[in-house]
Amino acid sequence: MDNISPEQVRTEVKKYWNAFSSKSKERFAGLFAPGALVFVADTRRNEPARLMVERRAREYFVPQATSKAELGDIEVQIAGPEVAIATYGYRFYGIRVINGVLYDVDVPFSRATQIFHRDETGQLRIVHEHLSSATAALPKKLDKTV
Repeated sequence: MDNISPEQVRTEVKKYWNAFSSKSKERFAGLFAPGALVFVADTRRNEPARLMVERRAREYFVPQATSKAELGDIEVQIAGPEVAIATYGYRFYGIRVINGVLYDVDVPFSRATQIFHRDETGQLRIVHEHLSSATAALPKKLDKTV
């Protein structure tokens, strides 16, 4: 099996955001290794990726929600033949549903670090993810409910 290339990792990062914005829970969940841990900007601790996927499905993968990310340059470090690290800045915005209430979310200065590992099937999977924001971005409650 060939070593991981930076372009393969960039492709996986783009798949991640495409799966997120297209509301595909199955494709989104499939990007993570079974034991993956994530640390996202709107939580105070790390958690299993499978838990984050369920929360994102409730909040962003419903008909009333929207999401979009504008990615900056994706830097890739190859850490070995089976491991690579992607780091990049991005802007995230969308409409999120929390307990039936719609919220406008705009996070202009976000950063991501995702560690990829090639699994036994040859697929790159995220084993660790850290998403953060340079400034506190509080969702704004909209007057609509679902």
